[in-house]
Amino acid sequence: MKVFGTIILLILLTLFAPAQTNAPAGKAVWWGQNCNYLHRYYFCDANGVIENDGEIVSNVVAVSANNVKALVLTSDGTVLDFGLDPNGENEIRPGLSNVISVVSGANSFAVRRDGTVAMWGHDKDEANVVDKLSNVVSIASAGFNRYLALKNDGVVLGFCLDNSLIQQVKVDGQVLSNVVALALMDHWPLVLKTDGMVLCLGYQTPGMPPVKPRFEMRNGQLLEFLGGESQYLPYQYTSADPVLLHGRPLTNIEALTSEGGHALALKTDGTVVAWQMNWGTYSFDAAATPAGLSN
Repeated sequence: MKVFGTIILLILLTLFAPAQTNAPAGKAVWWGQNCNYLHRYYFCDANGVIENDGEIVSNVVAVSANNVKALVLTSDGTVLDFGLDPNGENEIRPGLSNVISVVSGANSFAVRRDGTVAMWGHDKDEANVVDKLSNVVSIASAGFNRYLALKNDGVVLGFCLDNSLIQQVKVDGQVLSNVVALALMDHWPLVLKTDGMVLCLGYQTPGMPPVKPRFEMRNGQLLEFLGGESQYLPYQYTSADPVLLHGRPLTNIEALTSEGGHALALKTDGTVVAWQMNWGTYSFDAAATPAGLSN
């Protein structure tokens, strides 16, 4: 297995027709900063493809990456990992097969074809709740050691590795449904709906009017709730607003991924849209992608 240095800002799967390149179809293209420390010198690249034992990995159907590690899923349901793994915590779970989606992070997840979930990584001893999940198609972080699980009926579940509680995600009291993809951008969960729009979940979506707080007495104390993720209202969000770029909502989206304050969306025409958090204006700004990225 070829090991990268400090690898990927973001990874994207790109399919190429034979007339465009001699490389195999289904190769995974990355961009960002990839540095290897060799003989007291740093050697850095700005883009490339993922290789395994000197050969370009082909037949890739899904990828997931953070700032130090990436998981690659191939069409036969096997998983490959690339990047730094100093403690061995993110070694792929032995015997893993029939996988349809992967999530790379401090805790890595793999969703099997039968809807069950495997987990490995930092919280190895806190995975009992994962064994209770079923009919799942994908997993995403929700921040604060919490996670979202998308079911095959489009309903989203929330779960935490610290306890065995699994519950439906709600927005303003209504069950979140008709979802086809999940991601986490900094502190804001993103969901892709069946109509091709990307929504940002939270108690205060960037660029949107503030929500009205509500008050509740608990144990003799008056508590103020702004909704969103909190220890009092887990997975009970106040807002689900469209992600706006240049003042217009994203449309015709069919896939979604994010890491930190940066996100990517794949459009139905094969082009890619990127955006990032602007903390100065507390809003989303469009970001650059490699020139000529298509198909």
